[in-house]
Amino acid sequence: MKKYFLLILILAFFFPRDSFGAFFFIENQNGGEVTKGETFSTKVYVNTENKSVNSFTGKLVFDNEMLELDSVSIDGGLVDFWLRNPSSLSSENEVVFEGIILNPGFTGEKGLVFGVNFKANKTGSAILSIDDASILANDGKATNLFASNLTKESTITIAESTDSLPPTLTFEGSKNYEGKLIEVQEAKNLIDESNPIIGGITDFVRKINNKILLILALLGSLCLLFKLFLFAIEERSWGRLYDTKGNSIYGAKIELYDNFGKLAEITKTNFMGYFSFKYKTGVFKIKLTDGEMIVPGFISDFFSGQAYDGRNFLINDNSRKPRILIVRNGGTEGKENSLRIFSLIDVVLLSFSILGLFSALALLIT
Repeated sequence: MKKYFLLILILAFFFPRDSFGAFFFIENQNGGEVTKGETFSTKVYVNTENKSVNSFTGKLVFDNEMLELDSVSIDGGLVDFWLRNPSSLSSENEVVFEGIILNPGFTGEKGLVFGVNFKANKTGSAILSIDDASILANDGKATNLFASNLTKESTITIAESTDSLPPTLTFEGSKNYEGKLIEVQEAKNLIDESNPIIGGITDFVRKINNKILLILALLGSLCLLFKLFLFAIEERSWGRLYDTKGNSIYGAKIELYDNFGKLAEITKTNFMGYFSFKYKTGVFKIKLTDGEMIVPGFISDFFSGQAYDGRNFLINDNSRKPRILIVRNGGTEGKENSLRIFSLIDVVLLSFSILGLFSALALLIT
């Protein structure tokens, strides 16, 4: 008998009475994993541990900085008569409840007491707990079966809403998180394509390989540089030599004489028919070594300048060139180049320069 009595004392010490009592527990929608701004449901249940109960009371306490009480529902609950209705006795941070269950009471592991809808206001963790609780047995003695150590707190984890996060890049391919090189096969940029300009360029890029766009951008850059080079040649020239058909003459000699009739310099026209001299200022006269110089009956639309009639002319400004148009009649020196060719070259260079600019812009945007 002493051994049994000692065993009973040991069990009573390690397993107090309320370890076997009734308790409340809380279940949250999605296991308590919610996002900021989301409204979710929480339900309070009672477990009577196979004892019949007919009354309980308590309050659900929550963090009102993290959670906002949206509504309380008693529909579908086991309470027959509310002494303190949770739907009308709620405050900023707690929901008070007290209810009665008619005879024969309730016995079970999961009896719904009431439900609550919360709105998550801030990111972080919010605690839900049951305080000041009691669960009375249906034994005519109002025995309190509530076991506080079995009624656990519940944690709500609130994450940042994905709608408020900035656009990110989602990568596909091999990944290495040890500081080594990462090989990325494809990158999908989550950008807003509702803008008609960006959307149109994005659609265009999707249809064209990026390598082609890169080639077009490089080709456009080269064309632009070459066009600037041709423009610089024109700006540095004194004038241009044509034949009577309006073709430019390449490789023809042109002589420059000073005011005393002395030969100052001899030059040749370049591949576009332009010519220039090293002198900056003074009174000069130009002669051809082959063919006759005539006053033209036309003015070229490719090179704007003044038709030269063979007389002396004055240059007194270092920053300005004379811009002379010379037309040769006859002569065999040099090679004739059609201005249509240069006009076509100019159109091609301009077109590829613009195409290269848009290709580079498309690559930058995407």
